[in-house]
Amino acid sequence: MEPPKHKKKLRKKGERIVRRNGNIVPQLKEKAVAPSVVSFPPTVPSSSKEGYWLLASFVSITAGIFSLPNFHVFLPPESLPACLFVYPSLLLVGFILMFSAFRRLPEGPERSEMPQWQANFWFTIFFALCAFSRFYRPEEPPPNFWSDVMIPSQNALGVIDNFNRPWFFRYGYGEPLYSYSLAGLWELFPKATGIWINRVDSGLLDLGTIWGLYLLGSVLRGRRMGLILMAFWAFSMPMTAWGYFIMGQNTAVLACVWVMVFFFRLIQKPTFPRFIYWGLAEAFGAYNYVPFRPWAPVMVTAVLLWILGGFKEKPKGAAPWILLTGLWLSWIFLFFNRNNFLPSDIPWVGVVLRPSILAVIGVLLVSAYFKTKAETVNSEANRKVFGWATGSILAVFLSSPVIFSPLYASRTSGMSVFHAGVNLEVLKLIWQQVTLFFGMMFYINQTGLPDYPVAWHSYFESFPVLAMVVGLACFIAKPSWRKIFILFLVVVGMTPFVLSNLQHSGRVEGAVAPLFLLGAWGLDYFWELFCREISSGFLRKIVFLLIFSLWAIDAHWSFDVIRQWMAGKGRDALLLQQIEKDWKPYRLILVQHYPELVSASSTMICDQKEVYLFHDPNPIYVEPGEKEKDIVLLMYGYDDVTQNRIKKEFPQAQWSDVTVPDPGHPRFFARALIPFDSLSESKGKALYIQKVPHEYWRRRFYERDYGVARGLIWWDERVPSLTAPPPPGMDVFVTARADGEMTLPVAGDYTFACDSCCYPTDLTIDGKTVLDLKPQRDHPVNANEKIHLTAGVHEVSYASFGDGFYTQNIKVISPGGRTWILGKTLPDGKSE
Repeated sequence: MEPPKHKKKLRKKGERIVRRNGNIVPQLKEKAVAPSVVSFPPTVPSSSKEGYWLLASFVSITAGIFSLPNFHVFLPPESLPACLFVYPSLLLVGFILMFSAFRRLPEGPERSEMPQWQANFWFTIFFALCAFSRFYRPEEPPPNFWSDVMIPSQNALGVIDNFNRPWFFRYGYGEPLYSYSLAGLWELFPKATGIWINRVDSGLLDLGTIWGLYLLGSVLRGRRMGLILMAFWAFSMPMTAWGYFIMGQNTAVLACVWVMVFFFRLIQKPTFPRFIYWGLAEAFGAYNYVPFRPWAPVMVTAVLLWILGGFKEKPKGAAPWILLTGLWLSWIFLFFNRNNFLPSDIPWVGVVLRPSILAVIGVLLVSAYFKTKAETVNSEANRKVFGWATGSILAVFLSSPVIFSPLYASRTSGMSVFHAGVNLEVLKLIWQQVTLFFGMMFYINQTGLPDYPVAWHSYFESFPVLAMVVGLACFIAKPSWRKIFILFLVVVGMTPFVLSNLQHSGRVEGAVAPLFLLGAWGLDYFWELFCREISSGFLRKIVFLLIFSLWAIDAHWSFDVIRQWMAGKGRDALLLQQIEKDWKPYRLILVQHYPELVSASSTMICDQKEVYLFHDPNPIYVEPGEKEKDIVLLMYGYDDVTQNRIKKEFPQAQWSDVTVPDPGHPRFFARALIPFDSLSESKGKALYIQKVPHEYWRRRFYERDYGVARGLIWWDERVPSLTAPPPPGMDVFVTARADGEMTLPVAGDYTFACDSCCYPTDLTIDGKTVLDLKPQRDHPVNANEKIHLTAGVHEVSYASFGDGFYTQNIKVISPGGRTWILGKTLPDGKSE
């Protein structure tokens, strides 16, 4: 019996793949030519002067770019390029020459696509380079590390502990994607430090962006443009820096890229599934960093205008017109209302938001929606309107948990330039910020805007800027609606920065993706024309190697700038550097001198490290005959009171200083190494020994607001019972871990139970998890777990909120039915 024949469309003999008007179409070659392999790039009989004109234009633009002071600094002093590239006017000359060349040269009816194997090779290279730049030294914190940096980590740990799972976070960068992605990654690697988990998460998000950029370029012009976009992104100076900032700003570019991918795929082939994918991308954007917000209504409007203006056939009947008009107005109203540009206290807005009015509008739109669906069979335009409406509704529905959060509107209202009304001063401020935007992006960032780290450098490095100049010449010389739309998206992307009264360079990220598109389109078009006009394969290879070398040198410069920035460590980064050296061989104690030493962010840099906070006096609990590690005290360099006391009480201490480049206060902190043998049991000293029995529990209380039992240890003690009195000054939000031993008289199945447990609780015995409770806020849970244990001594570790040691008890039920409270005594009075 013959196997069934699958109807698969095969490429015909002599058929090649070409791209025509942005679409890939098969085409038969003429039999007279019929080469076995399609040449890439296509050759022409002889070189034309236009090819050399293009090359001269590109060289002039390059010389002009490196004549600008923000890029001239990268040239080696007194080198030939540094001596030659001193005329910024060459940039304008090259732009005019490139524009005129693009105007004169006709666009070819078709262009050969890059072979798949070549695209795969370069895709792998650029993807790997991006991974290298983003994951380089993942334990390294940003140099200007401060308390805001750990807000996403605090959010993520709240999610993991099931104590705080909002759709929009109250503090810091409230959009949830970054914090929830951190939480998911932390669930996979629970022992990872906060800095490592953030760096890895940011890197993975950037890998998602570079993949989207390749698809975006491939949709618009082909694989080569996608690879150019990947090259821009792999060592992008601002985007690498934002990834190292570990605060989630890079998610704005991720959202912009993927919504453009599905937008251009939709207009390429408007099938119903592609309307759904586009709606999903719109909804995804709402969960990302705030600069994406203006993109949502713009993309909804763009698809609608394309439906109405891109085809001769118009929607038939009243229903589709009612649907598209009502739904579009609802979308725009929702955007302005939820971003507080049309607050509910405006009288007419309040009228619109009345339940009765909303009900009437809802009934009208639902009726029009189903009526339009019924008429899609006989009208292609109605089918597109129905698809657009479905995608738009899906986007609103899936993003509603975020956009209807009360915190969503307050995120932008307080920072808007219009919060006090519209007047002449506001218009002046807007114009000032427009000029600041372009100056920062392409010239010298003299202000060092928060939080962009690389002051005195432009936002973008030289190679993308060079390509953007070529792209602008291309867009002006050969305009099309796609090119105009990309330029418009640049304006859309800059509005969060321009309309904010709090200058923050992270708010320009909505403009990054369309600016990269501008540059990649221009460079791809330049190379297409150059290869068409130049017949010499040798010359094409030389020019390609020169352009690739220019990108490679620029990538090296950009990475060096980032490394120099990371080397200029701030106070917390220097503290972490010292902690890494001392916490394993010594008992490391930090002496707080707020805000210079030990701030709110210090608990994150101590994550998964045994580092203690100094108390005066500070007991060191040891068992009889036990020898602790030698002690290292880190103190603020100008804390003379503490230093003088330590020098007086411990003359054997060895001292050293860590300095910072601050002329006024160069000594950042002092380090004292105190031998353990120099400690005594005298309670009058800052540090003293307190001997305790082996049976005592060890309780460690941790700094608040950073998960459960992780970070900087606020207090360390040995107590006879878990319910011993709390240390003085303990905050109810402090978490704790208790470690001890439990001696069981007989083997068997033991039950561990917790009634009305309202705090996150983690109980392990001999390293095995017995209870892992994560009750929701104000919703206590009951737990009852059975485990087989042998007779004898067992190691017990119990983590919860410090207050949980006193308000919730873990009952232990033996095989014989005896019950006692963990950390106390057995019913017969014997110790556990």
